[in-house]
Amino acid sequence: MSIRTSKILTFYGYKNIEDISIDDTLLQSNGTFETREKSYTFLKTSLVHLKTYSHPEAITIIPEQLFYVRKKKRSWNLKYKSFDYSFSKPFWISAKDITREHYVGMIINKLSISIPEFETYDWYVIGKNFSHYSMVHEWLHNAPIHFIKKFIDGFDNKSPMTYYLALGIQRLYLKAGILSEIVRNSDNRYIVLEYNHSSFIDDGYAWYCLQEIKKTKEANVGIYEIPDTFILNNIVCLSKI
Repeated sequence: MSIRTSKILTFYGYKNIEDISIDDTLLQSNGTFETREKSYTFLKTSLVHLKTYSHPEAITIIPEQLFYVRKKKRSWNLKYKSFDYSFSKPFWISAKDITREHYVGMIINKLSISIPEFETYDWYVIGKNFSHYSMVHEWLHNAPIHFIKKFIDGFDNKSPMTYYLALGIQRLYLKAGILSEIVRNSDNRYIVLEYNHSSFIDDGYAWYCLQEIKKTKEANVGIYEIPDTFILNNIVCLSKI
């Protein structure tokens, strides 16, 4: 479940949840795109704001919204007299129970599909001229990694871009094994910077540390519900059970 204006990842890029139609397919936690119907309800509930270090925008959801996470654990090492850190296996947890010890997950595209009409092009040049586009379409995410790496080498990641494009570029970085953060400038434009603090890649997912968790008082809000999993600002979510 999610509030109005939340951005959900579809096959044709991110859309505000209220703009998603029955014809849209949504990215699932297993990397496939599926059609999902949404419903709308109005209820009295508190809200949870979650912000990761890798994104400038907080996610606002109801307390029952589920997220795919791993929990950071520590144990005392008697030999070295210091703490050892490890992470649990992935599991689902509701927003109301999330703490700063949890890292939220994002699925990484594993496809490698040949694109005949672009095989003779210089992907470095394609990337160099891409910053004026509004978003990254899914066919580019499905390209082989060596093409995507050349694209990234040419892309001017410090050129201000739309938030939709920045989210797409961040996904391309992840496929290439690069962690990044999206930064908003004073003109409400965005840049993408390589950044590996408080996040890591493992087993086909990127895991982001939470920077901020805020909870609000109860209020009357409009809520959209999408069955099964979906991607919200490059984070895997599941509607409440």
